[in-house]
Amino acid sequence: MTRNPTRLALPLSLLVAAPFLMALVASSPARADDDRYARAMHSLSEADARYREGRVADAYQGYLGLLREFPTWWLPTLKAGVMARAMSMPAETVAAWVQRAGSLSPSGAYVPLVEGFLAPGVPRDPSRRDDAPPPAVADPLADRLALLRAGRLAAQGRIAEAEAEYRVILSRTPSVLVARWRLSRLLRTAGRPAEAAALLREGGARSSFPTRWRTEAAAVERSNGLDSAPK
Repeated sequence: MTRNPTRLALPLSLLVAAPFLMALVASSPARADDDRYARAMHSLSEADARYREGRVADAYQGYLGLLREFPTWWLPTLKAGVMARAMSMPAETVAAWVQRAGSLSPSGAYVPLVEGFLAPGVPRDPSRRDDAPPPAVADPLADRLALLRAGRLAAQGRIAEAEAEYRVILSRTPSVLVARWRLSRLLRTAGRPAEAAALLREGGARSSFPTRWRTEAAAVERSNGLDSAPK
């Protein structure tokens, strides 16, 4: 039986072209963009991690690096402003970062919240009802901003509001031990030592250094005539 050479040539040409086609797909603009965006999100996460570790200057440089590649990305722009303030840069520099972030049309009320920290008084989320807790924000800086807000409220004597802020943090991220510690001190000052001691003992169960928490809980109970036995 005679084979048709045309039928052989077609599959052979496909085999020859296959590596070229695969390379073309692998290097397509869509794939390159996906890789670029994935690297950007990884860089953002790394900068956030540096901030959580207390490496503020390194975090700031990480956000600046992202902005060199994505100058209109509002989130690292805003975070650069937060880092600028953490490093005690001039107020004009901090305000410029926040204003720039606001001009990039970010969604939600996150920018107004940060802007509030740049002015006297306690910032208020303009989208929040008076009877509603603040929404959870999927961002590493959210709890730190809430801690600042709670501390300012407590300093102004607005104890109930400060307590509410601390409890929102703990309901969202129970591992934020500083919120638990500060809330326990707030409750002790407000004449609620039993609740304060309970929070301290809960913190001891979560902390890598439980002795400090348990010692503080026992001191609160002892000084207020409460049963000091472990609960």
